[in-house]
Amino acid sequence: MMRLPRAWLVFALSVAVVARAAAADAENRGAAREGPVKALSPPGAAPVASTVWALRIPAALSGYLEEKIGGAGEPFGVDGPRLSRVSGARHTAPAIPVLLEDATFLPVLAGRLGDLLVATPTDLLRPVHLGFRLLGAPAGGYGPPTTDTPGIRSLPATEREAAAAIIELTGENRVPDGWERLPIGARRIVVGMLRAARAASARIEESRVDAIAALGTAPAGGGREENAGMIDLATAPWRDRNTAGRGGFDAIDAFDLRALSHGTRLFLEHMRPCLADTVPVSSGFDGEPVFFDTPFGGVAIFGVGDDLIDTDRAFIVDLGGDDLYRGAPGSTGPGRPPVAVVVDLGGDDRYECAYGPALGFFGLGALFDLGGDDRYRTETHGIGAGFFGSGILVDRDGDDRYAGGGFVTQGAGRIGLGFLADLAGDDEYRCAGRGQGFGSTLGCGILFDAGGSDLYASRPDDRGSYGAFVQGASLGRRADLADGRSLAGGFGLLVDAAGDDRYDAGDWSLGAAYWWGIGLVEDRDGSDRWRSGSYSLGAAAHYGAGCCVDLNGDDVYNDPDDDRASAQFQGYAHDGSVAAFVDLSGDDGYTHRNRSAGSADRHAVALFWDRSGDDRYLCMPGGRFAGDRAYGAVPPGETPSGEHGLLLRETWSATGIFLDTGGRDEYVSATPSTPPLLFGEGGRWRHGRGIGVDAELVPPGPVAKQNTAREAF
Repeated sequence: MMRLPRAWLVFALSVAVVARAAAADAENRGAAREGPVKALSPPGAAPVASTVWALRIPAALSGYLEEKIGGAGEPFGVDGPRLSRVSGARHTAPAIPVLLEDATFLPVLAGRLGDLLVATPTDLLRPVHLGFRLLGAPAGGYGPPTTDTPGIRSLPATEREAAAAIIELTGENRVPDGWERLPIGARRIVVGMLRAARAASARIEESRVDAIAALGTAPAGGGREENAGMIDLATAPWRDRNTAGRGGFDAIDAFDLRALSHGTRLFLEHMRPCLADTVPVSSGFDGEPVFFDTPFGGVAIFGVGDDLIDTDRAFIVDLGGDDLYRGAPGSTGPGRPPVAVVVDLGGDDRYECAYGPALGFFGLGALFDLGGDDRYRTETHGIGAGFFGSGILVDRDGDDRYAGGGFVTQGAGRIGLGFLADLAGDDEYRCAGRGQGFGSTLGCGILFDAGGSDLYASRPDDRGSYGAFVQGASLGRRADLADGRSLAGGFGLLVDAAGDDRYDAGDWSLGAAYWWGIGLVEDRDGSDRWRSGSYSLGAAAHYGAGCCVDLNGDDVYNDPDDDRASAQFQGYAHDGSVAAFVDLSGDDGYTHRNRSAGSADRHAVALFWDRSGDDRYLCMPGGRFAGDRAYGAVPPGETPSGEHGLLLRETWSATGIFLDTGGRDEYVSATPSTPPLLFGEGGRWRHGRGIGVDAELVPPGPVAKQNTAREAF
C-alpha cells in the first residue's frame, strides 16, 4: 500500500475541515432572503457528484508500482520540505513543499477543490477562505456565517428603515439628494454594500498601509494615471530579474496577508444579504443618476437606461440597460478607498478598462454582474485579480467574453487573491498571459466556470507561445541565476464544471508550475479539445507541482499537425518537481512526443493515468530530445549531478509512471521508420526508472458507474 507522509495528512485534514462546512451550509443559510430575485443563483444550476474516490490509484496497482520503483524516501514524490530550506526562495506558502511529497495526491486535491466550488457555486466565502488557507493565511472561521453572526444585519424592509440606515452610514442628518427617487430594492443594495465596506475597511487598510509606504512613492490622490504608475512600480520585481532598488521587495515584506484575508471574509459575510436579494431589472428609476459621498467612498446609482459609466466613485449600482463602463470600476489603489464594489443588475454591458474591472490593488475590488451577455476587457491587470489585494468578479448569467491584454487577469492572484466565477453561459476567455486561474508569489488565483461550452485561449503573439502561464498555472521569481532575490510562486486553479470546452494555449499552461508554485486544472464534464505547448497538461519544473484532471467525456489532446507541444508535457516533471495528468473516463485521443505521458528527469516524479475508455495513442518521437522516450520513461543516464544533488541524501533519481487501467487501446507509431514500440495494449514495460502498465482494472462506462475497481493485479 502507498505510504502517506505525515505532512500530507496534516494538509488533507485542513482541506477536510473546509469540506465539512458544506454539510452545514444549507441549514446556516436558513430561509430565503427578502426580495423577489435570488441574485446569484444561476439558472439550471445543479450539483455534480463527487468523483474524488476515483482519482486514487487502486491499492493493488499502487503497491505494485511502489515495489517496482523502490528507492529511498517516498516513491511518488520528492522531499519538498527539505528542498525548500535550501532553494533560497522567499515567501513560500507552507502547503507548497508538502504537496511535492506525493504526485498521486495532486489529482485528489484538484477533485476536492472542484467539489467545493461545484457544490454551492454561489457561496463565495468557501473558495475565498480556502484560497487564503492554501496561502497559509486563513482568518474568520471555516464555514459560512450563521444567522446570529454578530454584526450582520438584515436589509431594511421599508422606506423608513432604509432612510434611517443611510443616514447612519453617511453620518449626515438627512438622506442624500435623490435618495427618495430610488426604488426600495436599489436602496437595499446600497445599504448592504456600504455596510459590507464599513465592516471590512479597517482590516483592508491595515493590510496595505505599511506596504504602500515601503514602495517609496507616496500616492498622489489616487487618480487613474497615478494608480497606473504605482502598478508599474509594484510589478518591477517580476518584470526584471536584475532589479535596482528594494521598493517592490520591501512592499511584499510589509504587506499583511492575514489582515487582507480577514477583511475579505468580513466583506463577503456582510455582503451576503445584498447579493441574496435584489430587484427585477424592469422596476422603477430611469432618471438622472444619483451621486453622494460617504465616509467609505463615493456612491453612484444609475437607472435602467443605456448608460456611459465613467466615474471613480467606489460604489456603483446599475439597475439595468446596456451600459458602457470606463475607468476602473470595482477597483482600488493607493490613495483610494480600501474597498470598491459594483453591482449591475442586468443588460448587455461592456467594461473597457486600462486596468480593472474588479482589481484589488492595495485593497479589495469586487464586481457582481447579474445578467446579460457582457464583454470585459482590460489592457493590464484586472477582471477578478488581486495584486496586493483581493479582486472578485462574479457573472451570474449570459454568454460572456473576457479579454485580458496584460498580466494578472481573469482569476489571478499575486500577493493576494483573485477570483473569477461565471455561473452560466457559453463563454470565451482570452488573455496574453498570467491569467485564467494564475497564482504568483503569495497569491492564489481561481477561475470557476459553472456551465456552458467555453473557450479558453491564450496566444501571446508579441512573445510567441513561451511562458504564457495560464489556465491553472503558477510562476515564481527564480533569481539564483540573476540578482539572487528569489520569490516563490503561489496557487493557480481553473475548474470548469460542464460543457464541451476548448482549451488553446502555448507553453506553461493547463496545470503547470514553475519555481515553488502549484498549478491545477479540472474539467468535470463534456467532450473537450485541448491544444497546448510544452510544459502543459500537468507539468512542472524547478520545485513546482502541476496537475490536469478531466473527469468525463471523449476528449482529444493535441494534434499531430500542431507542433506547439514538441516535448515535455502531459504528465512531465523536471528538477525537483512533481506532475500528474489524469483522465477518468471516455474514449480519448492523444498525440505524444518525447518526454511526455509520464516522463521525468532530475529528481522529479511524473504520473500519466487514463483510468478507462477505448483510447488511441499516436506516438511521434523525434524533434527535441530525440533520443528519449515517452509513456512512463526516465532519460537514460539519469545520475546524481549538479549542485542541488550535493544537498540530498537520497540518490538523485527520477520516476516516470504511465497507466492505462481500462478499455481496449491502440498505440500507433507516427511513421513507418519509427522503431517498434516497446509498449502497448495489455503490456507492462520499463524505461529505466520509468514504468508503464496497460491493464483492465476498471469497468467501462461513466465514472459514476465505475464504483468498483478490480484489486487483483
